[in-house]
Amino acid sequence: MSIEDRLREGLPQELPDVQASEDAWASIETRLARAGRPPRESPRARLIAAGVALVVAALAIMFVVRAFAPSDGTRTPAAGEAEPAVSTWTVHTIGEEGTGISIETPQGWTFREDPLQIDMWPRILFAVGTYPFPPGGDCAPTDALEALPPDGMLLWVSESRDVHPGSFPPRPSRFELDPRSLANYECSGDWPTYLTSFRDGGRFFYAQVAFGPAASDALREEVLRSLDSLLVEPAGLTPDCPAVDAGYAPVVTPGAGPAGSAATVTGVKPPPYQEGGLRVSNWKIEAWWNLDPSGWASFATDPPPAKGPGPVVLLGEQSTADTCSYAVRFRVPDVPPGTYSIVVLDYGGGGAGPFEPVTFEVTG
Repeated sequence: MSIEDRLREGLPQELPDVQASEDAWASIETRLARAGRPPRESPRARLIAAGVALVVAALAIMFVVRAFAPSDGTRTPAAGEAEPAVSTWTVHTIGEEGTGISIETPQGWTFREDPLQIDMWPRILFAVGTYPFPPGGDCAPTDALEALPPDGMLLWVSESRDVHPGSFPPRPSRFELDPRSLANYECSGDWPTYLTSFRDGGRFFYAQVAFGPAASDALREEVLRSLDSLLVEPAGLTPDCPAVDAGYAPVVTPGAGPAGSAATVTGVKPPPYQEGGLRVSNWKIEAWWNLDPSGWASFATDPPPAKGPGPVVLLGEQSTADTCSYAVRFRVPDVPPGTYSIVVLDYGGGGAGPFEPVTFEVTG
């Protein structure tokens, strides 16, 4: 039984019957008046006053109990005030070891892994919408876009493998909907979308968002909160490549030949390492002809810097996500005889770095 119930039980349910003493009290009151003394209140009046006082005291005690009772963290709306909205969020996780990714969305939104259900790169990992949308499309979830309601939203995240340094900026601390990115992109057709590219954990992503014309500002904030919840498992957790005592300098075979001849650059991948508290493994290599290893980082925005006379040429690339070694076969560029540098760039942890350069002798 609560304190309030016990207090209510203690209140008098009805006043006692004092009619039997009324006549006796009247005679006493008459005698007091004759003696010149002021009359006093009748028993009924006294009991009524006592009952009122008890009710007032009980109400005061209940007010104090309510004011100082422990709170459960909920707030009761004032009269005329709307009940606060309660939003429940759900965690969605996809992928296996080395490819895992998760995102939180409000309960009631639709989540689809692999919404296109086709093998392509960049691969659309998942799509999220405020409505029950169908799967299907070519290089974007166009079937879902066709069903987009006026006040709805569709978000999809793609992962890319064919990248160059600087083409994917680091993941921002908070995502934004950059109005400069709002456009009709090739795959999304007639539906303008916001586009964000970023790298996280040695992996490279695109996030695209389409809104209906009547989408609210509150919905846009929920989308950004959902994107901020994105968790990415670092790339290349397998295999565990062993350390090599001889180092990781590439080898080119043969080491000399005329322009147009075939050659192969080979090497091994370093073991995983720690970066920012994460376990990171490199996942791709690129082999470059005549690239200056001291200035390679600038060639995402500037012309690739040359080590010597002649052009800078990308000889080839290879994924190392599933292997501990690489071999890139190439044709010697059409250049004059001389000694040329070959640089292998190793990608991982959201960036890249060069191995020790090797040389190739172009003969006449």
